[in-house]
Amino acid sequence: MTERGDFRWLFIHRFDTSLTLRELLRRNKNFRFISWALALSLFGDWVGLLAIFSLLGGGNPATEFSILLVLKQLPIILFSSIGGKLADTYSRRKLMIASDIVRSLLVATLILNQSTVWIYTVVFLQSTFSSVFEPARGAIIPRLVPGDSLGKANGVGAFIWSSMLILGSSLGGVILEGVGVIGCILIDSISYLFSGFFVSKLNDNEFYPLPEKNDAQAVKINSPRLLTIISIKGVYGFGAAMYLILAVLGAEKFTMGSSGTLGISVLYSCRGLGALMGPILSLRLFGDKNHQRIILLGLLVMGLGYFGISVSDSLVLVGLATVMAHMGGSTLWVYSTTLLQREASDEIRGRATGAELSGFFFSSTISQIVFGALMGGVIIAPETAAFSCALIWWGAALGYVWLFRRYLR
Repeated sequence: MTERGDFRWLFIHRFDTSLTLRELLRRNKNFRFISWALALSLFGDWVGLLAIFSLLGGGNPATEFSILLVLKQLPIILFSSIGGKLADTYSRRKLMIASDIVRSLLVATLILNQSTVWIYTVVFLQSTFSSVFEPARGAIIPRLVPGDSLGKANGVGAFIWSSMLILGSSLGGVILEGVGVIGCILIDSISYLFSGFFVSKLNDNEFYPLPEKNDAQAVKINSPRLLTIISIKGVYGFGAAMYLILAVLGAEKFTMGSSGTLGISVLYSCRGLGALMGPILSLRLFGDKNHQRIILLGLLVMGLGYFGISVSDSLVLVGLATVMAHMGGSTLWVYSTTLLQREASDEIRGRATGAELSGFFFSSTISQIVFGALMGGVIIAPETAAFSCALIWWGAALGYVWLFRRYLR
């Protein structure tokens, strides 16, 4: 086949994959509602986060951003297992609605009180209720789509997450310049109410039935096989100082705009673009299979991208390296999520999802604290921190070669 023929086949194949994802949203009302809920709340979150960055940007950016990100993650470490237990015990739909309402009210209080202490308090409480929402959402997805579409459903979720990151980060900077902090806070608060509205429209009668499994087929929550899968995001999180690294680079090295946050906006948009492209390309090229190999590939690509960030000086090169890195990271996230949802039965899926989130945010919090202290104390530069993250992911890839062969043949 000629090169022209190869290109035409690639374009048609991409077009067909795109149609499949659209069909999943068009024909499945429940999945469409949960997707709208995710999109709206995420857009509000990114706009609100830039507003908070602006409020906290007057002192030492590395220290303040590090504290903020730790406070966003600490409740998920502490309470995601409890949230997972609740998701396995009570109505997942009702838990998500209640979490959205409470988070909307919490964010709205920032209109009246913008002191540093109260901002940190709201961020902590907001994440506490997110630790109830996320295990419930992760556990309910396999009931909303047929089993052979689970990988595509997680791909849609990653597409929405990254699209809202791009829109929220890029438009968020413009919105912040135009309507100010109060306007951004209102957008964040209202987005939770819309999210709760769409979750309330889920129809329990249209849920897909649970697959029948006998005792021999059931995978226990503490089995080495499931624990290996749960640990993937946890080990990946030890390099999660990436969020802080991009924020510090944007605030200090690539400062733009009157508020000083446009540099952060650009790099976070590049992060979102990479996260958008990764699952789409991987699902098109590899399909919903070979999960272990693609997870390893994601770790390697993440490391290569952050190595590129560590040796690049221009915003263009750092942006391109960020795109590549987060293509690998989002691919790892989608394939590990699908693997977990398929291995964990419905009665333990909430707890498995909660344990996975706890592991990720525990390791990422350790990463934020360590690298935040090192960068805040000017002991190491953000470029050195980026190179250290690359080494972490490359080392993790080597470790998982052994684990996957042992437990996930």
